[in-house]
Amino acid sequence: MLVFLGPLLCFAETTFQNPGKYAADPMILRKPTGEAVTVDGRFFLYFTGGGPNHHSFVARSTADFVEWKEEGVVFDGKDTWARSAYWAPEVYEIEGKFYLFFSAQNSDLPWTQEELFNIGVAVADHPAGPFQLLMDRPIFEPDYPIIDANLFIDSDGTPYLTYSRCCYQHPVESELAGVYKRHGWYATIEESWIYGVQLTPDFTGIVGEPVLLLRPPLTLGDAQAEWESRSVVTREVNRRWTEGSTLLKHNGTYYLMYSANNFAGDHYAVGYATSDKPLGPYEKAENNPVLEKNTPSGGEVRGTGHNNIFYWPDRETMYCVYHGRTQGDVRRLFIDRMEIDAQGILRVHGPTTTPQSGIYATVAEWETAREAIKSDWLRFLGKYAEFRTADQPARPVPYEVLGEELVDGVKRLKIRYTTEPGQSVEAFLLMPAKLDQGEKRPAAVVFHSTSVNSHKQPAGISDEPTKAFGLCLAQRGFITICPQNFLWPEVGNFDRNKADEYLKRNPGSRGMTRMLLDGQVAVDLLCGLENVDPGRIACIGHSLGAKEVLYLAAFDERIAYTISSEGGIGIKQCNWNAPWYLGAEAFEPDFPRNHAQLLALVAPRSFLLIGGGASDNAESNLTVEAARRIYRLYDSSDKLEFFLHDKGHTVAPEAEEAIYRGMDEFARGTIRP
Repeated sequence: MLVFLGPLLCFAETTFQNPGKYAADPMILRKPTGEAVTVDGRFFLYFTGGGPNHHSFVARSTADFVEWKEEGVVFDGKDTWARSAYWAPEVYEIEGKFYLFFSAQNSDLPWTQEELFNIGVAVADHPAGPFQLLMDRPIFEPDYPIIDANLFIDSDGTPYLTYSRCCYQHPVESELAGVYKRHGWYATIEESWIYGVQLTPDFTGIVGEPVLLLRPPLTLGDAQAEWESRSVVTREVNRRWTEGSTLLKHNGTYYLMYSANNFAGDHYAVGYATSDKPLGPYEKAENNPVLEKNTPSGGEVRGTGHNNIFYWPDRETMYCVYHGRTQGDVRRLFIDRMEIDAQGILRVHGPTTTPQSGIYATVAEWETAREAIKSDWLRFLGKYAEFRTADQPARPVPYEVLGEELVDGVKRLKIRYTTEPGQSVEAFLLMPAKLDQGEKRPAAVVFHSTSVNSHKQPAGISDEPTKAFGLCLAQRGFITICPQNFLWPEVGNFDRNKADEYLKRNPGSRGMTRMLLDGQVAVDLLCGLENVDPGRIACIGHSLGAKEVLYLAAFDERIAYTISSEGGIGIKQCNWNAPWYLGAEAFEPDFPRNHAQLLALVAPRSFLLIGGGASDNAESNLTVEAARRIYRLYDSSDKLEFFLHDKGHTVAPEAEEAIYRGMDEFARGTIRP
């Protein structure tokens, strides 16, 4: 979505809105039946142009339709039948394979025409390619140039191809053509027509002869004549187009969407026709055009067309993906909602250019997208990255007690246990000195900040009382664990060599991944304690610790309440590119992930972000508000809070008050987990 899918919800540090980047004749990877497909948590976009030459296609991918990654060349057909002018790629996932249908010029055809387009198909094991031709020839070769291939597979498994006969050298007699010829305006008017044909199951040929499905109106009295003839009537060009077809099926009716008018002009627009059979006959809709320029009503979008469609995987929500122009003639990506109502009327809710709330309109839509986003992040985090559900049994965590003392009504244990195989972690485990057998208490994982005192700091064994969260919470009735970050040696301060050693042991992993692992093991340890209520586990951290709580809350649903103080919630707001966090890749211009996605993974659990104006400041609100759109789906917008005290990178008195007020309410159950 633009959080997306679409106008999109947008999980970027800025809000998504149409138009996007250049993308002529765009298509989102999907199944032939319309459902969007993700691979490794990413959606793929294909379009005409943008490549290094005239015999290749490129692609982009995204996890959220906000931040895009350039995938580079996915198909290069040099030295094949497809010589040049690659056009309108469409890619479909079928049984784990990816099929690319496209148009290209074939200069070896025995014609003298300038337009020699035919349609081919290539296949790959991954949507980023490399694609290889299924056969080194077009699927079939009619005696006229053809473009704009669209694949549809019916419910009985029969595949169909719709395509457009080019306008080139195709003059057609019509009432409009007669009028313009008599006035001496145009000697002829050329037209493109849409055809359909059944394909062989292996896509190597056709079954039967192509059938004419749609053409421009013959008479001026036809209800469709006005909008489909605007490029001629305005003297833009002596051609009428019917092209860019997309075939879909809804409630037993076949819908054939198409574009009319000059693809390079302002009047390019989209209509549709319906039939009870895939190869017609089709009847054009009374409410055409369903997508057109909005400049007459004060908008800025022109040339809206060559659309495709995709469904959210639950098939309850549909989107129209198309190109349009705003300033200049660059064809740019647009994605807007579309629907087919109970009466069977198709509508596109666009073109839009204003910031939009999440394209996820329901919790079900978001839950589907959530899986893709989560999968993409886990893949990036690498070895030891894991998502823990709320009902997942705790893994036993044996620990060694290194020391024990009583302080201010709290029993404080120094313990050691294993997280990463072969690597031990020290921690302080604190609890009220008096606990009855079977009594259940709230618990918290408490992370320290960058300090020579490391885990002693939250345990209250330092000269940093404002950050002694572990001790103070234990005095309030919590059971807390304060693990030492793996970057600290047994004695001394932060040692970056620890990160280098970890990454060398675990290629492909990230420093944050080890911190996430340590946090999840700490939760396991808490859940294994007799007096811990596993349904009331919180986490809290300042600075370095705030970074750790974001990842722990995002990837461990057992965390019911989170407080993050001055960690820098936006990836570009502080040093998330350090090797002990995410690495240099996080600051690359096309890094396709952001922390609004992680905040959204936390939803609808409670999260309090505290900023002092240093690492977390007014800019942090962009990330918070992007994620709040997901909280709203759960009717839980109030459970995502941002408190800005502007007292710098410290735990100011106002912050302390907010922290303990929140934790006390969580312990009492007045903050919803």
